Amino acid sequence: MSASGTLVYAVGGVAPIREESFVWVDRKGTTQPLTGAAPGAYLGPRLSPDGQKLAASLRGEGRGPDIWVFDILRGAPTRLTFNGGNNPVWSPDGKRVVFNQAVNGVNNLHLIDTSGGGKSERLLTSDVGQTPMSWSRATNTLAFLQRTKTGAAAICRCCRWMAIGRRTCSSNRLSCCGTRSSRLTDA
Repeated sequence: MSASGTLVYAVGGVAPIREESFVWVDRKGTTQPLTGAAPGAYLGPRLSPDGQKLAASLRGEGRGPDIWVFDILRGAPTRLTFNGGNNPVWSPDGKRVVFNQAVNGVNNLHLIDTSGGGKSERLLTSDVGQTPMSWSRATNTLAFLQRTKTGAAAICRCCRWMAIGRRTCSSNRLSCCGTRSSRLTDA
């Protein structure tokens, strides 16, 4: 409130749901709407490796975000999660998405097939939050942020875990680079 008594506020509360639309932008700056993706409260959109699909979190009125995939050519949306999900990252082959989902109040990494027919699989169990960032095609390494007990963030990686048939990242394949040190250590 100003000294004159004027109050400025955002309708909808502290974090109002803003509806936005996906658009293609060409090199000249011309925009074209993405068909099949109605305006919504989207978070963290990512194009698939082949550029044919878009994964994003979509927040709804009265519920948290869920992961959706939009087939750009067909204009068809597919909802992948129904119990929450955020920060989708595509697998190098474009068949799966890793994301974070709250379990007992802590965001852990999960994996789901993008066909829309399955349940997500928890990849790591941690009592601190995790956020996927990147999945390397060259090394099949998943990079993610992991909070420390003090609240700082560490950059972690799970190396070659899908290449050797593992569906989870074991501690001997997980390394984290702390916020105060540049060397890798076992987590």
